[in-house]
Amino acid sequence: MSCYTIIMHKNKIVFFDGDCAMCQGWVHWLIQRDTKKQLFFAPLNSNLGTSFINKYFNLQAPPDSILFFDGIRMHTQSEAVIEIGLLLPFYNYLAIIIKFIPKFIRNGIYSTIAKNRKYLSKKICRIFTDEELVRFL
Repeated sequence: MSCYTIIMHKNKIVFFDGDCAMCQGWVHWLIQRDTKKQLFFAPLNSNLGTSFINKYFNLQAPPDSILFFDGIRMHTQSEAVIEIGLLLPFYNYLAIIIKFIPKFIRNGIYSTIAKNRKYLSKKICRIFTDEELVRFL
């Protein structure tokens, strides 16, 4: 099965830094709140992540950016967080409010957190359940 076929089948994909404890914690947080099980996950440095991003979007994914593919477009930085938030019950209202903040301010805050993410989080070994693992590509 090609990378393109996988992506089109599972069309809402969060690409994250698989080596980052904060990113893994955020993925766990998303899994708990995604009650409709709409989101799928792939590390940026996985074969799927690198081949999809390079081949179909011609993007060099910065190591400090989460990426979100919504089935049509690839979103980066604060826009990715907002688009993901729009899919979550209750958090969709917060995402709408945050969207009113100018993008340069949102991305500035996002970049500051992203650059320091490895210092802001503890190293943890999160073990996902079989039900959760099905959502990883």
